[in-house]
Amino acid sequence: MHLLIYLLFLLIGSTITLFIWKYSQSSFLKEFHKEQRGISYLKRSLEKMLDEIKSVGSDVTKEANGKKESLEKLIKEADQRIKELNLLLRKQEEDPKYMKIYQLHKEGKSLNEIARKVNMNKGEIELILRLPPRFRSSSEAGWSC
Repeated sequence: MHLLIYLLFLLIGSTITLFIWKYSQSSFLKEFHKEQRGISYLKRSLEKMLDEIKSVGSDVTKEANGKKESLEKLIKEADQRIKELNLLLRKQEEDPKYMKIYQLHKEGKSLNEIARKVNMNKGEIELILRLPPRFRSSSEAGWSC
C-alpha cells in the first residue's frame, strides 16, 4: 500500500511538473514568436528605408550630374568668350587710335585734350585707359602702383 501511495504521489508530482513545464514552454514560445514577428517587422521597415535611401541617392546623383553638365557647358561658353575678348584686345592694341590715346596719356595730356585730338568723348578715353593693352607693362599704360 505504501508503494501505491508513493506511486500516486510520484504520478501527481510528475503531472504537476509536466503541466508547469508545458505552461512555461507555451509562454516562452508565445514570447519567442512575438519577438520573431517584431524582428520581421523591423527587417521589412529597414529594407523599405534602404530602398527609399537608394532612390533618394539616385535622384541626387542624377541632379548632380545634370548640374555638372550645365557647369561644363557654361565653362566652355566662358572659355569661348575669353578667347573672343582676347582677340578683341589684340585688335584694339593694333588700332592706331588706341595707340595714340596711350601715347598722349603717357605724355601727360589731360583727358579733355586726348578726347579732342582723337575725336572721342571723355568717358570712352577713361575706359580705354582703365583697360591697358595686355602686352605693355603697367607703367607704359599709365598705371601706377
